[in-house]
Amino acid sequence: MLLLTPDDERAVAATEALRSGLAESHAEGLSTTERTNLAAAIGRVLAECGATPTLAATLLDDEALRAALCETYVRAREDLRAEVDASRWEVPGCAVRLGHDRFAVCATPPHEDDAAVAWADRTAAGLVKLGARVVVVSGSGAPRKHLEDALALLGARVEPEASAEPPSPSRFRFPWAR
Repeated sequence: MLLLTPDDERAVAATEALRSGLAESHAEGLSTTERTNLAAAIGRVLAECGATPTLAATLLDDEALRAALCETYVRAREDLRAEVDASRWEVPGCAVRLGHDRFAVCATPPHEDDAAVAWADRTAAGLVKLGARVVVVSGSGAPRKHLEDALALLGARVEPEASAEPPSPSRFRFPWAR
């Protein structure tokens, strides 16, 4: 007996119509390609629902359809993980407030030029919305250059890395310390 996690239960419910369609597909005379596409769709839904790999590997009996489901499931999980990783480079996660209107940001995410330009535009706009007037940009390559250009276009001043001063030391003293 397979014990289902809450995510597995949600995934089973979400794929019910697709699984019914797959079960009826043989009687309806659907082609192998159409049946494989249905299995792949089930794999994507399972991944999006956070289903366990065990559920994905045991959901279908037909070996070819199970292979299509598992391949799509794994690919969808990788895509979802990449989206989460990419979201960490979005404002405010990629920026550190240095003062009232000063921020620091490290520019190293996307490798494709178009993606780097889009990221730089979103990041610059997000920083300006947060009140950035001065930005210390770290990193190298095209993403840094695109971010500097986007910030300049929006009126924010870009400072070199060496200009970032550490925060002033705290004057807090423990009451028991003399």
